[in-house]
Amino acid sequence: MHHPFLLPALVCLLLPAIHSDLSTRTIPNWLSFSGIAAGLVFAAWLQGGGALLLALLALAVALSLGLLFWLAGWFGAGDVKLLAAVATLTGPALLPDVLVLTAACGLLLALASMVWQGRTRHTLLRLRELVGIDRGVYTPVASAPAPRLPYALAIAAGTLIAVLRAGTGLPS
Repeated sequence: MHHPFLLPALVCLLLPAIHSDLSTRTIPNWLSFSGIAAGLVFAAWLQGGGALLLALLALAVALSLGLLFWLAGWFGAGDVKLLAAVATLTGPALLPDVLVLTAACGLLLALASMVWQGRTRHTLLRLRELVGIDRGVYTPVASAPAPRLPYALAIAAGTLIAVLRAGTGLPS
């Protein structure tokens, strides 16, 4: 069971992030940095120095993974910082669940976007090209820029599912 402040703090962080990401496809730095600061302050204040070190560890892990995803072009910089804020608030105990559930929600978001935008055929052809099926048999698919997904939705959904599962005793 986590501290009762966790769910309200996450909601205060994630709702504005979702709104901003949906409307502008950006997540403001002040929001993510406020979440990181809140996570560090709450860890130190409510649970002591050991919890602060764990919050810093979660922050470092999330920033490292997020940086890799940003370098691969899968995340925007705002997504990396938002994930870091979430990790700082939830700590390393919940971080694996947050990451796995966020990835699953991100996959669902990408699939829904692909279908909604009518890019299913293009995506499947591109996937065949990437894995080497029919290489050289047809002309490579023109590389249209991938649509930018409001990944704050996936981060929020994955995080809230992880926290609710941990806090209510739902099966893992």
